[in-house]
Amino acid sequence: MAIQTKPTTYIWMEVPGKGKPMKAIMAPGALDSLTKELLYIAVSVTNSCHYCIASHTASAFAKGMTPEMFKELQAVIGMANETNKLVTGYQVAVDARFQPPLDVHKK
Repeated sequence: MAIQTKPTTYIWMEVPGKGKPMKAIMAPGALDSLTKELLYIAVSVTNSCHYCIASHTASAFAKGMTPEMFKELQAVIGMANETNKLVTGYQVAVDARFQPPLDVHKK
C-alpha cells in the first residue's frame, strides 16, 4: 500500500525525526545545494530509486542544472558504475597510494 501524501509533502518529512535533518543536510554548506542534488541523483540512479531520481532531478533543474550538465552527470554515473563492477569482478587490489589513512585534513 502506497503512502498517501500531499503533492508538496515528501515521504521522509512524515517520518518522525527525519524532516529536519534532511533539510539541514541538503542546505548549502561546504557543498552547494546543486552539488548535493547531483550527488543524490547519482546515488538514486545507482540504487534504482525512481522516486528519488525524479524528485532530485526536478530539484537540480530548479537549482540551475542545465540539460548539458544532466547528460554529463549520466555519463559519469554510467562510467563509475561500470568501472566499479569491473574492478570488483576482477578483484583489482587498491594501489598503495590510495590506502588509508588518507589525510582528509590536508588543504
